[in-house]
Amino acid sequence: MKDFFYFTKKERRGIAILLGLSSILLLLPYLLAFTKVEPTIDFTEVNKAIALMKVRQDSIRDSLSQIRDTSKVTWEDKSFKTYPKQQEVALSTPRKLFAFNPNTASKAELQQLGIPARVSHTIDNYRKKGGKFFRKEDLKKIYGLQETLYQKLIPFIQLPDNKTPLHIDINKATAEEWQQLRGIGPSLSGRIVKFRDKLGGFISIEQVAQTYGLPDSTFQKIKSKLKASPIQKTIQINSWSKEELQQHPYINWKQAQILINYRKHHGKFDGQEAILQSKAFKKEELNKLLAYLNFD
Repeated sequence: MKDFFYFTKKERRGIAILLGLSSILLLLPYLLAFTKVEPTIDFTEVNKAIALMKVRQDSIRDSLSQIRDTSKVTWEDKSFKTYPKQQEVALSTPRKLFAFNPNTASKAELQQLGIPARVSHTIDNYRKKGGKFFRKEDLKKIYGLQETLYQKLIPFIQLPDNKTPLHIDINKATAEEWQQLRGIGPSLSGRIVKFRDKLGGFISIEQVAQTYGLPDSTFQKIKSKLKASPIQKTIQINSWSKEELQQHPYINWKQAQILINYRKHHGKFDGQEAILQSKAFKKEELNKLLAYLNFD
């Protein structure tokens, strides 16, 4: 029996280690319960996210409120927001009706009549490009002018009496007077006057048609309203310099030089035959020029 319970030194050591490990395993849950550390959580970022979401919600709520308020705006209010400058003029300039000529009234005067700024600008551009109002109905063609406003303006529109025959003296009329003719604007009237002055005057009504840029269709319309008169200036063929001669529309620089050379070698021109002898012009070219030549 003693031998049965007898353990060697090595066996006793193994048993001791085994009992120690078993004790540790048994006590481990209790030790962990006392030493457990609760983890700490940082809520700073979470709080920031919540605050940002709240701000966005408030912004969306304000935007929806503004949209609801805007939907209640009347058409006139929308017009004020769309055309602030136009409304500013309308509010600062009292509207009043008075007699006016749409061909000459300033943009400010047109706006005083109640014509919107953008429409008065259109009228001004139309006039600058040579457009004219010959009848009251012509104003209706302006884009943007409302019919109700046009009806109010009709009694105050003043235009030249078209029943009175209008005749333009081709050699005396100013550029402004030429513009009274339908189809003749500032550009064309300026060209007509410039061409006439270089010529020394128009010999005939048909000569007006030679103006650069003047459409034949326009000339045919105004032809009956033109009247002729004597030319204002002649060519001093025996005294003018080369520079003066070549300024005339019917004399180029080469022809002017030939005339000067002929005068130097043969003396003054005494008539049409001498001009032909100089060979400066062909006969048909000279025929256009003869009415302007002064042989004194």
